[in-house]
Amino acid sequence: MDEAIPHPPRIFIAGGTAIHLNYNPSHTRVSVDDVTTNFNIPDLHVVLSEFLLHDARERGEVYGVGGPNRRPSIECPLILPFDHLQLWYTVHLQETAFHNSSITLPAQTIHASPPGPGWSKGQQETVLVNVEGGSVWPESGLTGEYSFMI
Repeated sequence: MDEAIPHPPRIFIAGGTAIHLNYNPSHTRVSVDDVTTNFNIPDLHVVLSEFLLHDARERGEVYGVGGPNRRPSIECPLILPFDHLQLWYTVHLQETAFHNSSITLPAQTIHASPPGPGWSKGQQETVLVNVEGGSVWPESGLTGEYSFMI
């Protein structure tokens, strides 16, 4: 039996962490330029373009987006087949227990607030997620960890 999956997918798994987005985004059709300006992400076009190029080559691999600001490289021309994004201000994370991966821990909810009165840059939380199966904290240090802000 061929079961259809919701599209686009709303649950992503990286290592022992499941990342779940609500079915409906907080905002739809926000221009990439507006997100770049409003959230002060000057390299957003570059990061999205690199992600799409990497995804096309390495289907199924986890690709972290984050770290220091990036500049366009000759190897990575800026190619975005879209002009608008969907934004979620709430993300749910669920992990397995550190010492017993057969135990699923309760889901945690992370909230963010967009820029507005009182918070000119918005309000975000930072999260570290291990996205490499071969890296195990604390032995690996922050190798295999990916931090993202919501």
